[in-house]
Amino acid sequence: MLLPALLLSAAFAGAGSFEPADFEAWTSSLTEEDLHTKTFSTYAGRPADIFAPCGPGGRLELPKPYLSDYRFSKQDLAALQKTLDAARRYANIEDAAKDGYLPSALGFVPSVGLEMAHPDLVRDGDYDFAHPDVLSYLRKTETEEYRLVGMIFISGPSRPLRRRVDFGEYSRLITRGGAPASTWGRDDDVCIVVEPARSATIYYGADAPRGCKDGARFDRMYRLYAWTVVYNPLGLFAGKNTVVDWLDHAQNFPPLCPKRPKP
Repeated sequence: MLLPALLLSAAFAGAGSFEPADFEAWTSSLTEEDLHTKTFSTYAGRPADIFAPCGPGGRLELPKPYLSDYRFSKQDLAALQKTLDAARRYANIEDAAKDGYLPSALGFVPSVGLEMAHPDLVRDGDYDFAHPDVLSYLRKTETEEYRLVGMIFISGPSRPLRRRVDFGEYSRLITRGGAPASTWGRDDDVCIVVEPARSATIYYGADAPRGCKDGARFDRMYRLYAWTVVYNPLGLFAGKNTVVDWLDHAQNFPPLCPKRPKP
């Protein structure tokens, strides 16, 4: 079961917003190698299809290959659009930092990227597609430029919505083949360690330092990966995206929809 709310509040006290000076201190505490993937990957598709395109007025749209991979209802598309709008909001990693997202002390997670977690959202035991619990970025070598590539939503100890993901009250996302889309993944023995104004790191199992004495422990947690801004051939909600490794090696990722959305 989840830790009592009082203990959680104490564990996350003082997380606060993340100032740019502290962000620089975080990057300087890691080597350049720590900030990039060590996993080699290839991508056989068209590079132009990887990224979420800019729609009318500068609003992001789903990468085109997904439209042939899944059968989306109007409710599905409306809910997924919330993740795209959130991505637009956090295209600049400094905007994420100002809103309270803190970087992971672990550096680059293979096939995921550099994670930025929001302690308050992670601990609330619920999820909202308009407010990602975790953001993942790529970093251009030897620069301060970052590119948002993915989002993670974290729920409480029960799999949401009776083992399926509903994006609207009555909708259910399925593949073109008619099978339910693979969605929520379960993690046991989760530890979240927050260093106020420095980092928020999620550990699993025995990886937690000092037996999670400095963090908040969860017996069980469910995660949903959403690859709505970078196409994932393994699936829209797969736990890994090898295209992220390929992009990090190639170091060729354009800005996230440079057009300004219309109000």
